[in-house]
Order: sequence, then structure tokens, then C-alpha cells
Amino acid sequence: MTGPVSDGGAADAVQLGMLKVIQNVTADLAQLADGPSGGELKMWRNNLRGLSVASQLVEDQARALGVPDTWIAVAKNAGNTGTRWTGGESLPPAAAVDREQLLAHLREQVALLYDMTATHTVCVDRFGAVPGDLADRFRAHLRLQWARVAMVAIALDVTETEVAGWWFTSSDAWGSVLASTREQAVSQLLKRWRTHTKTTAVSDARVRVEALNMAGISVSDAATHQLPPRPGELITAAETAWRSSGGTSATGIASDQGTDGDTAISDAVDTALGGSTNRSWQGEDLGTDTTHDAAEQASSTADPDL
Repeated sequence: MTGPVSDGGAADAVQLGMLKVIQNVTADLAQLADGPSGGELKMWRNNLRGLSVASQLVEDQARALGVPDTWIAVAKNAGNTGTRWTGGESLPPAAAVDREQLLAHLREQVALLYDMTATHTVCVDRFGAVPGDLADRFRAHLRLQWARVAMVAIALDVTETEVAGWWFTSSDAWGSVLASTREQAVSQLLKRWRTHTKTTAVSDARVRVEALNMAGISVSDAATHQLPPRPGELITAAETAWRSSGGTSATGIASDQGTDGDTAISDAVDTALGGSTNRSWQGEDLGTDTTHDAAEQASSTADPDL
């Protein structure tokens, strides 16, 4: 289904909120563009890098809500002059937006939420309990991904029909998600873990969710069908399905290594750990990436498991 974002080019409150974030971030960038003034060079570079990343992430998130590129351009052009959002901005008529494309993009984020849960479930089974810092990073990203999915679903006002079959916790439904994970070689499984737990992945997710918060989207405003199962529910359901399917056997992953199960897994983990003789998570720098730590700010998003 396709249709205009709004009649006559008038943006709704969420879209205006996203445009405000875009314009203000762009204005902050413009003020930093001439170089440091009274601050240390390193701090200036970090701030500039963080704002540059945040700017791109917020634009991308705005498009996922159906904010037209023409409106984004208006906000950025104003921000580039150092002008912050006032609320009296004039926007041109909006082009039609393909709702199906927006829903498809949201569906990709739902798939990522479930893939993160499945990867965590299998990794814990294969390699043991995750160390505290890595576990904290994973939980933070899972909560942020949950919030991102929920808030976009709310902003798009998805219907029960549109999200039918998207949310599930039953063992049968989890079967197909876990099946593909079970067949992954250890090296591939650890690669997926790194993708989900890199510092940059968490900080990027936090920027997106903070932007959605600032646009005025509240999870408390959601209809029941617009919310995925809570992170704790997803993890519990995945672990239950994994155990009930006999997934705790190592044969699925080991079969890709060309040797017996325990040796295959140990060798693959050792390789991933840089030759460590400690065949566990300990010492593994999975996902550490400080490329743009400046973009990571304390999140005011409520823990969805509470």
C-alpha cells in the first residue's frame, strides 16, 4: 500500500520531532566545523566524530519513519547555517512514501532482534557463561533493539494484520530461527556475536533510540499488538526451544569443522581467541570497537524488562 506521509505536506508530531533532532544536530556540527575553541583538540575531534555519526544515524532513522528526503534536506540546510529548530519551520509538500517499504525495513529489524537472541542462546550453550562486561553489552544492545522495533512500530501505527506472525515465543516458531544458527561453524557464530556486541553497535543503537525518544515516541502509548515480546521473554523462549530441540548437542556446529565435536569447537574457539589455551569466553575481546565512543551517551530509555 502506498500513500502520502501527510495531507498537504503537513508533518505529524513524530516527523517534526525527528526533523528537530536532525536540524539541531546539524547546527551543532556547523558550530564545531571551524575547529576547537577553548577546548582540547582531542575532545573536539571526538565531539565532531560523535556528532557526525549521530547525524547520519538520525537521518537514517527518520527515513525509516517515512520522513521525506525533501523535509530532511530543509532541516539540514537550516542546521548548516547554525540555526536550531524553532517549531515555525515551513515544509514543502511531501512526496508519496511506500508504506510497504517502511514495513519491510521494520521487519528486517524484527529479524535482527530474533537473530541476536538466537546467537546469544547458542553461544552460551557452546562456550559457557558470557563474562560480565560482554554480557552487559549484549543485554544493553538487545534492550535498545527491542526499543527501536517497538518505537518504530508505534510511530508507523502498525496494524494487527501488518505484524501478524512477527512476534512469537513458542518453541515451534523458534525452531526455524534456531535451526540456521545450529548449523553455523564456530567461526561464523563468533562473527555474528561480534556483529551484535561491538561497542559501535551498542552506541549506534543508543543514538537511534535517543532520537526516537526525543521525537516524542513513548512505548507506553503502544497498542498491545505493536510490542514485541520483552527481551527477557525472548531469551527464555529461545533457551527453552533450544533445549527441547536437542540443540545442546555440539554436532551441528562441529560438523562444519571436519573433525570430532569437542576438538572442533575447542580449536575454532582458540583460533577466534587468538590462540588462547583458555577455551572459554575469558580473555576474548569480542566486539570491542571504540571507533566513535563519543556518540555513546547515557540512555534515558526505560528497561523494557521492568
